[in-house]
Amino acid sequence: MRIVSWNCNGSFRTKYDRVASFDDEYRDDVLVIQESEAPELLPARLLDRYPNVVWVESTRTKGLLVLGSERYRLTIQPDYDGTYKFVVPVAVRGESDFTLIAVWAQKTPKLRYTDYVLEALKSYEHLIDTDTVVVGDFNSTPKVKPRRSTDASHMGLVNWLAEHGLRSAYHEHHEEEHGAETFATYAHRRKLDELFHIDYLFASERALRCSAGYHQINEQDLEYSDHLPLFVSPGIARN
Repeated sequence: MRIVSWNCNGSFRTKYDRVASFDDEYRDDVLVIQESEAPELLPARLLDRYPNVVWVESTRTKGLLVLGSERYRLTIQPDYDGTYKFVVPVAVRGESDFTLIAVWAQKTPKLRYTDYVLEALKSYEHLIDTDTVVVGDFNSTPKVKPRRSTDASHMGLVNWLAEHGLRSAYHEHHEEEHGAETFATYAHRRKLDELFHIDYLFASERALRCSAGYHQINEQDLEYSDHLPLFVSPGIARN
């Protein structure tokens, strides 16, 4: 299977061909799209290919969308905590069964991006096992230091996930340290001289026996979004 995550920067209905596969039915199985519009605004061609939908709305034109192919049914876990609205535990059932925690990091008056994700994950600690995948836009990197002594650091988040058996697919695949990535996933203000790696897929050691593709952000990428899509094929056991 393949999981795709992309902060599309809005208007997914005009950009979906960038991440959705129509020629190979066994290619993209689950799409996690941040800043998408509501499903009813998306074209039938896309929803026919990905009929299983989870949608958490900020506005009708901006929210967190998870799409599953015909082989994977999606439902929000009953444990979902709306306190952290855009960190969403999804039960994925089909050719493989696993928990996918979809992430779109937010900033609130009390929480910075990393704290928002970490506190949400702590509330789902009981759901995390070797069949859990945590994926999305974390808006977190060790290159940006916490502003307050009480704020969580990026490595604090990474270490908490490691304690629960989950590691970053990118960093395992490339054997690089956090903050020293060769390939960025985000261009701040869409400037190619302000690049950061802030989008991740975390999974267990077994699932990280996988393939993943990355490239340098270029001007053409920035015509679509300030984020690059992640394409990861984790080694999740099939039923």
